[in-house]
Amino acid sequence: MGPETMRALALFAVVALQCTPTLTAAHPGLDQQIKHLSRALRKDPTNLELLLKRADHRRRARHFRSAHADLRRAQKISPTDTRIQLIWAQSHFARGKWAKALHALKRYFRAGGKRVPAFGLRARLRLRKGNWRGAVDDYGRMLQLRPDPQVFLDRGRLLRSKSRLDEAAAGYRQGVAITGAVVLRLALLEVEKERQNHVGALALVDEAAKTAKIKVDWRIRRAGILHDMGRLREAKVEGRLALIEAEQLLKVRASALNRLRRAKAYLVVGDRPAARADLRLILGRYPNLVAAKELLGRLRQSSP
Repeated sequence: MGPETMRALALFAVVALQCTPTLTAAHPGLDQQIKHLSRALRKDPTNLELLLKRADHRRRARHFRSAHADLRRAQKISPTDTRIQLIWAQSHFARGKWAKALHALKRYFRAGGKRVPAFGLRARLRLRKGNWRGAVDDYGRMLQLRPDPQVFLDRGRLLRSKSRLDEAAAGYRQGVAITGAVVLRLALLEVEKERQNHVGALALVDEAAKTAKIKVDWRIRRAGILHDMGRLREAKVEGRLALIEAEQLLKVRASALNRLRRAKAYLVVGDRPAARADLRLILGRYPNLVAAKELLGRLRQSSP
Protein backbone atom coordinates (compact mmCIF):
# COMPACT_ATOMS: atom_id res chain seq x y z
CA MET A 1 0.00 0.00 0.00
CA GLY A 2 1.94 3.00 -1.29
CA PRO A 3 1.63 6.68 -0.33
CA GLU A 4 -0.51 7.51 -3.39
CA THR A 5 -3.01 4.83 -2.38
CA MET A 6 -3.14 6.17 1.16
CA ARG A 7 -3.71 9.70 -0.13
CA ALA A 8 -6.56 8.42 -2.27
CA LEU A 9 -8.17 6.73 0.71
CA ALA A 10 -7.72 9.81 2.87
CA LEU A 11 -10.05 11.66 0.54
CA PHE A 12 -13.02 9.78 1.99
CA ALA A 13 -12.25 10.66 5.57
CA VAL A 14 -12.88 14.29 4.73
CA VAL A 15 -15.40 14.14 1.89
CA ALA A 16 -18.20 15.10 4.28
CA LEU A 17 -16.25 18.15 5.36
CA GLN A 18 -15.90 19.75 1.97
CA CYS A 19 -19.34 21.35 1.68
CA THR A 20 -19.36 25.05 2.53
CA PRO A 21 -22.54 26.45 4.11
CA THR A 22 -24.44 28.97 2.02
CA LEU A 23 -27.28 31.39 2.62
CA THR A 24 -30.67 29.74 2.34
CA ALA A 25 -31.65 29.61 -1.32
CA ALA A 26 -35.06 30.07 -2.84
CA HIS A 27 -37.19 27.00 -3.50
CA PRO A 28 -40.61 26.43 -5.05
CA GLY A 29 -42.38 25.99 -1.70
CA LEU A 30 -41.63 29.57 -0.71
CA ASP A 31 -44.04 31.08 -3.23
CA GLN A 32 -46.91 29.02 -1.82
CA GLN A 33 -46.01 30.07 1.71
CA ILE A 34 -45.87 33.71 0.64
CA LYS A 35 -49.35 33.43 -0.88
CA HIS A 36 -50.66 31.86 2.32
CA LEU A 37 -49.13 34.66 4.43
CA SER A 38 -50.54 37.31 2.09
CA ARG A 39 -54.04 35.89 2.54
CA ALA A 40 -53.60 35.94 6.31
CA LEU A 41 -52.30 39.53 6.24
CA ARG A 42 -55.30 40.73 4.28
CA LYS A 43 -57.39 39.67 7.27
CA ASP A 44 -54.90 40.99 9.84
CA PRO A 45 -52.71 43.66 8.17
CA THR A 46 -50.92 44.81 11.35
CA ASN A 47 -49.86 41.34 12.51
CA LEU A 48 -46.11 41.81 13.05
CA GLU A 49 -45.27 38.10 13.14
CA LEU A 50 -46.98 37.43 9.81
CA LEU A 51 -45.37 40.48 8.24
CA LEU A 52 -41.85 39.53 9.36
CA LYS A 53 -42.35 35.97 8.22
CA ARG A 54 -43.46 37.12 4.77
CA ALA A 55 -40.57 39.59 4.57
CA ASP A 56 -38.14 36.80 5.36
CA HIS A 57 -39.74 34.42 2.85
CA ARG A 58 -39.67 37.10 0.17
CA ARG A 59 -36.02 37.79 0.98
CA ARG A 60 -35.18 34.08 0.68
CA ALA A 61 -37.07 33.93 -2.63
CA ARG A 62 -35.01 36.95 -3.77
CA HIS A 63 -38.11 39.14 -4.11
CA PHE A 64 -36.17 41.95 -2.50
CA ARG A 65 -38.36 44.90 -3.40
CA SER A 66 -41.47 43.38 -1.86
CA ALA A 67 -39.45 42.12 1.13
CA HIS A 68 -38.21 45.65 1.78
CA ALA A 69 -41.76 46.98 1.57
CA ASP A 70 -42.77 44.48 4.27
CA LEU A 71 -39.83 45.54 6.44
CA ARG A 72 -40.81 49.22 6.20
CA ARG A 73 -44.35 48.32 7.24
CA ALA A 74 -42.97 46.27 10.14
CA GLN A 75 -40.80 49.20 11.29
CA LYS A 76 -43.87 51.42 11.53
CA ILE A 77 -45.63 48.81 13.68
CA SER A 78 -42.65 48.02 15.94
CA PRO A 79 -39.63 50.31 15.39
CA THR A 80 -37.48 48.60 18.05
CA ASP A 81 -37.92 44.97 17.01
CA THR A 82 -34.37 43.72 16.35
CA ARG A 83 -35.54 41.04 13.91
CA ILE A 84 -36.30 43.74 11.37
CA GLN A 85 -32.66 44.86 11.25
CA LEU A 86 -31.49 41.26 10.93
CA ILE A 87 -33.68 40.65 7.88
CA TRP A 88 -32.47 43.94 6.40
CA ALA A 89 -28.89 42.77 6.90
CA GLN A 90 -29.57 39.38 5.36
CA SER A 91 -31.27 41.01 2.38
CA HIS A 92 -28.40 43.43 1.78
CA PHE A 93 -25.89 40.57 2.06
CA ALA A 94 -27.79 38.48 -0.49
CA ARG A 95 -27.66 41.43 -2.90
CA GLY A 96 -23.92 41.91 -2.39
CA LYS A 97 -24.40 45.20 -0.53
CA TRP A 98 -21.74 44.49 2.08
CA ALA A 99 -21.54 47.96 3.67
CA LYS A 100 -25.32 48.17 4.05
CA ALA A 101 -25.42 44.68 5.51
CA LEU A 102 -22.77 45.58 8.09
CA HIS A 103 -24.55 48.82 8.96
CA ALA A 104 -27.82 46.96 9.56
CA LEU A 105 -26.01 44.39 11.69
CA LYS A 106 -24.44 47.12 13.81
CA ARG A 107 -27.89 48.54 14.48
CA TYR A 108 -29.09 45.04 15.31
CA PHE A 109 -26.32 44.36 17.85
CA ARG A 110 -26.57 47.84 19.38
CA ALA A 111 -30.25 47.12 20.04
CA GLY A 112 -29.30 43.97 21.96
CA GLY A 113 -29.83 41.34 19.28
CA LYS A 114 -28.17 37.97 19.94
CA ARG A 115 -29.47 35.53 17.35
CA VAL A 116 -27.29 32.81 15.85
CA PRO A 117 -27.87 33.85 12.19
CA ALA A 118 -26.68 37.37 12.99
CA PHE A 119 -23.34 36.18 14.32
CA GLY A 120 -23.02 33.86 11.32
CA LEU A 121 -23.65 36.72 8.93
CA ARG A 122 -21.15 38.95 10.69
CA ALA A 123 -18.56 36.16 10.53
CA ARG A 124 -18.96 36.07 6.75
CA LEU A 125 -18.66 39.83 6.47
CA ARG A 126 -15.55 39.81 8.67
CA LEU A 127 -13.99 37.11 6.50
CA ARG A 128 -14.60 39.25 3.42
CA LYS A 129 -12.55 41.98 5.08
CA GLY A 130 -9.79 39.55 6.11
CA ASN A 131 -10.70 39.63 9.80
CA TRP A 132 -10.54 35.88 10.35
CA ARG A 133 -9.96 36.24 14.10
CA GLY A 134 -13.19 38.19 14.40
CA ALA A 135 -14.95 35.47 12.42
CA VAL A 136 -13.59 32.82 14.81
CA ASP A 137 -14.98 34.84 17.72
CA ASP A 138 -18.38 34.99 16.04
CA TYR A 139 -18.36 31.22 15.50
CA GLY A 140 -17.67 30.90 19.22
CA ARG A 141 -20.66 33.10 20.06
CA MET A 142 -22.85 31.00 17.78
CA LEU A 143 -21.74 27.84 19.54
CA GLN A 144 -22.48 29.31 22.96
CA LEU A 145 -26.06 29.88 21.82
CA ARG A 146 -26.47 26.63 19.87
CA PRO A 147 -23.78 23.94 19.61
CA ASP A 148 -24.31 23.07 15.96
CA PRO A 149 -21.87 20.50 14.44
CA GLN A 150 -21.76 22.48 11.18
CA VAL A 151 -20.53 25.58 13.01
CA PHE A 152 -17.84 23.53 14.75
CA LEU A 153 -16.78 22.34 11.28
CA ASP A 154 -16.79 25.86 9.83
CA ARG A 155 -14.67 27.23 12.67
CA GLY A 156 -12.28 24.31 12.48
CA ARG A 157 -11.94 24.61 8.71
CA LEU A 158 -11.09 28.30 9.06
CA LEU A 159 -8.49 27.62 11.76
CA ARG A 160 -6.93 24.86 9.66
CA SER A 161 -6.68 27.21 6.69
CA LYS A 162 -4.66 29.53 8.93
CA SER A 163 -2.44 26.65 10.15
CA ARG A 164 -3.89 26.95 13.67
CA LEU A 165 -4.01 23.20 14.06
CA ASP A 166 -3.87 23.10 17.86
CA GLU A 167 -6.85 25.45 18.11
CA ALA A 168 -8.71 23.49 15.46
CA ALA A 169 -8.11 20.23 17.29
CA ALA A 170 -9.28 21.74 20.59
CA GLY A 171 -12.44 23.02 18.93
CA TYR A 172 -13.22 19.69 17.32
CA ARG A 173 -12.68 17.92 20.65
CA GLN A 174 -15.14 20.29 22.26
CA GLY A 175 -17.63 19.57 19.49
CA VAL A 176 -17.25 15.81 19.86
CA ALA A 177 -17.73 16.07 23.62
CA ILE A 178 -20.87 18.20 23.28
CA THR A 179 -22.57 16.75 20.20
CA GLY A 180 -20.97 13.34 19.64
CA ALA A 181 -21.23 13.97 15.89
CA VAL A 182 -19.28 11.47 13.79
CA VAL A 183 -18.38 14.15 11.25
CA LEU A 184 -16.58 16.08 14.01
CA ARG A 185 -14.75 12.96 15.09
CA LEU A 186 -13.57 12.54 11.48
CA ALA A 187 -12.48 16.18 11.32
CA LEU A 188 -10.54 15.77 14.56
CA LEU A 189 -8.94 12.62 13.16
CA GLU A 190 -7.72 14.52 10.10
CA VAL A 191 -6.27 17.33 12.21
CA GLU A 192 -4.46 14.88 14.47
CA LYS A 193 -2.90 13.32 11.37
CA GLU A 194 -1.91 16.77 10.12
CA ARG A 195 -0.28 17.40 13.51
CA GLN A 196 1.57 14.07 13.15
CA ASN A 197 -0.18 12.91 16.32
CA HIS A 198 -0.60 9.33 15.11
CA VAL A 199 -1.04 7.95 18.63
CA GLY A 200 -3.92 10.36 19.25
CA ALA A 201 -5.44 9.58 15.87
CA LEU A 202 -5.25 5.85 16.56
CA ALA A 203 -6.94 6.33 19.94
CA LEU A 204 -9.78 8.25 18.26
CA VAL A 205 -10.33 5.45 15.74
CA ASP A 206 -10.27 2.76 18.41
CA GLU A 207 -12.76 4.67 20.55
CA ALA A 208 -15.16 5.18 17.64
CA ALA A 209 -14.88 1.56 16.51
CA LYS A 210 -16.02 0.29 19.90
CA THR A 211 -19.55 1.60 19.40
CA ALA A 212 -19.79 1.53 15.59
CA LYS A 213 -22.30 -0.98 14.20
CA ILE A 214 -20.29 -1.16 10.96
CA LYS A 215 -16.59 -1.29 11.77
CA VAL A 216 -15.10 -1.70 8.29
CA ASP A 217 -14.75 2.07 7.71
CA TRP A 218 -12.88 2.48 10.97
CA ARG A 219 -10.67 -0.52 10.19
CA ILE A 220 -9.68 1.13 6.91
CA ARG A 221 -8.81 4.34 8.72
CA ARG A 222 -6.90 2.38 11.35
CA ALA A 223 -4.90 0.64 8.64
CA GLY A 224 -3.98 3.99 7.15
CA ILE A 225 -2.72 5.35 10.47
CA LEU A 226 -0.73 2.20 11.19
CA HIS A 227 0.80 2.50 7.72
CA ASP A 228 1.82 6.10 8.44
CA MET A 229 3.38 4.95 11.72
CA GLY A 230 5.49 2.39 9.86
CA ARG A 231 3.61 -0.54 11.40
CA LEU A 232 3.09 -2.13 8.00
CA ARG A 233 2.39 -5.70 9.12
CA GLU A 234 -0.38 -4.54 11.48
CA ALA A 235 -1.77 -2.29 8.74
CA LYS A 236 -2.04 -5.24 6.35
CA VAL A 237 -3.76 -7.40 9.01
CA GLU A 238 -6.25 -4.60 9.64
CA GLY A 239 -6.82 -4.32 5.90
CA ARG A 240 -7.56 -8.03 5.59
CA LEU A 241 -10.08 -7.82 8.43
CA ALA A 242 -11.69 -4.83 6.71
CA LEU A 243 -11.92 -6.81 3.47
CA ILE A 244 -13.60 -9.76 5.23
CA GLU A 245 -16.16 -7.45 6.81
CA ALA A 246 -16.78 -5.64 3.52
CA GLU A 247 -17.40 -9.00 1.80
CA GLN A 248 -19.91 -9.92 4.50
CA LEU A 249 -21.73 -6.60 4.12
CA LEU A 250 -21.95 -7.10 0.35
CA LYS A 251 -23.54 -10.52 0.84
CA VAL A 252 -26.19 -8.98 3.08
CA ARG A 253 -26.77 -5.99 0.82
CA ALA A 254 -25.12 -5.44 -2.55
CA SER A 255 -25.30 -1.65 -2.36
CA ALA A 256 -22.98 0.87 -3.98
CA LEU A 257 -21.80 1.98 -0.53
CA ASN A 258 -20.84 -1.54 0.49
CA ARG A 259 -19.07 -2.11 -2.81
CA LEU A 260 -17.20 1.15 -2.29
CA ARG A 261 -16.16 -0.10 1.13
CA ARG A 262 -14.80 -3.25 -0.46
CA ALA A 263 -12.93 -1.22 -3.08
CA LYS A 264 -11.21 0.76 -0.32
CA ALA A 265 -10.41 -2.43 1.58
CA TYR A 266 -8.87 -3.88 -1.59
CA LEU A 267 -6.65 -0.82 -1.80
CA VAL A 268 -5.51 -1.26 1.78
CA VAL A 269 -4.33 -4.81 1.05
CA GLY A 270 -2.74 -3.68 -2.21
CA ASP A 271 -5.15 -5.26 -4.71
CA ARG A 272 -5.56 -2.31 -7.07
CA PRO A 273 -7.09 -4.31 -10.00
CA ALA A 274 -9.89 -5.61 -7.75
CA ALA A 275 -10.50 -2.13 -6.36
CA ARG A 276 -10.63 -0.71 -9.89
CA ALA A 277 -13.12 -3.40 -10.96
CA ASP A 278 -15.43 -2.59 -8.04
CA LEU A 279 -15.28 1.12 -8.76
CA ARG A 280 -16.13 0.55 -12.44
CA LEU A 281 -19.11 -1.59 -11.44
CA ILE A 282 -20.35 1.17 -9.17
CA LEU A 283 -19.95 3.86 -11.82
CA GLY A 284 -21.60 1.69 -14.43
CA ARG A 285 -24.77 1.87 -12.39
CA TYR A 286 -24.28 5.21 -10.62
CA PRO A 287 -22.14 7.33 -12.99
CA ASN A 288 -22.47 10.46 -10.86
CA LEU A 289 -21.40 8.95 -7.55
CA VAL A 290 -18.71 11.45 -6.56
CA ALA A 291 -16.87 9.25 -4.06
CA ALA A 292 -16.33 6.46 -6.58
CA LYS A 293 -15.37 8.88 -9.39
CA GLU A 294 -12.82 10.62 -7.16
CA LEU A 295 -11.23 7.39 -5.99
CA LEU A 296 -11.02 5.93 -9.49
CA GLY A 297 -9.50 9.19 -10.71
CA ARG A 298 -6.87 9.04 -7.99
CA LEU A 299 -6.08 5.47 -8.93
CA ARG A 300 -5.59 6.43 -12.56
CA GLN A 301 -3.31 9.32 -11.60
CA SER A 302 -1.16 7.09 -9.40
CA SER A 303 -0.93 4.20 -11.86
CA PRO A 304 2.65 3.25 -12.77
